[in-house]
Amino acid sequence: MLRRNFKQRPTALELKEMQYVNHCIALSKSKPGDAGVYNGVEEYEAVPKGKSIDMLFDYVDKYKEVPGAMVDSLEHLTEISRDEKIDLTDEQKTLITTVMKLHMGEIMRDENVIS
Repeated sequence: MLRRNFKQRPTALELKEMQYVNHCIALSKSKPGDAGVYNGVEEYEAVPKGKSIDMLFDYVDKYKEVPGAMVDSLEHLTEISRDEKIDLTDEQKTLITTVMKLHMGEIMRDENVIS
């Protein structure tokens, strides 16, 4: 399962069929599919586009535990940074680093963020 080259790693469907993974899921307190749930709610607010950078980072701080929200917000930050120069504070840089470390898998799978 652990391969440096992502092309050699099993897909989620292949993992789900492995006895070991099913056993781990059964022992886990969470249920499959709970990863996208934030405070019991599957949905989250839309990224505040067209607003200030500070509002975007307030959003990032609020939803930093939600992978989908972070992918969306980093996509938006990537888009606006292509169009204009953005000066980030050290606190904002730290928040981006924290979010990227927390959700590296989701971010790397989304080609819009890394392209």
